[in-house]
Amino acid sequence: MTKKQLDKFSFILSIFGIISLFFFAIGLKNIENYTNWLLFTITCLIFGIVLALLIYNLMCFFEPKIRTYKNAKGIKMLHQLVFVFILISFGLIRLVNEYKINETNCKTYKIIDLGKSGSKNPAHYIFINGKNGEERVSFGESYNEKHKVGDSINLCIHKGFLGLKYFKPQKTLRNLDY
Repeated sequence: MTKKQLDKFSFILSIFGIISLFFFAIGLKNIENYTNWLLFTITCLIFGIVLALLIYNLMCFFEPKIRTYKNAKGIKMLHQLVFVFILISFGLIRLVNEYKINETNCKTYKIIDLGKSGSKNPAHYIFINGKNGEERVSFGESYNEKHKVGDSINLCIHKGFLGLKYFKPQKTLRNLDY
């Protein structure tokens, strides 16, 4: 490959990096509903880095010039790949995990507190006493409007396809709109 071809590939990878922000947003949406969001985050980071390294080494096997290539801003191809695949892994792991539920455990929880973030588009939270102490979960503004502090709510902890657990409201005839 020539330098011009590598520059073009680097540019395409940069565009792909911008598009990968969509996957990152999917992964971060209501991340607090995961019982162990830190494990989810670490899993996504490791998966993204490993996938980037595998693809980078495969590319270097077929085109050795990629190892020494730097774009006009001095960024190596490996750094671009790691950035892109870390972002993609957040959304991909969440979608794969929530694709198939392997185990469900439903319980009644008491709402300790309600809250919302202080931003232009605030997120609405419910605080409950969970297995790990006080837990913050988010199901949207309409869910918070229909509940108050002290209410008992039915939540299910789903164990997803990848073994990561997350909260969801229990579906009943009364609250099918959640």
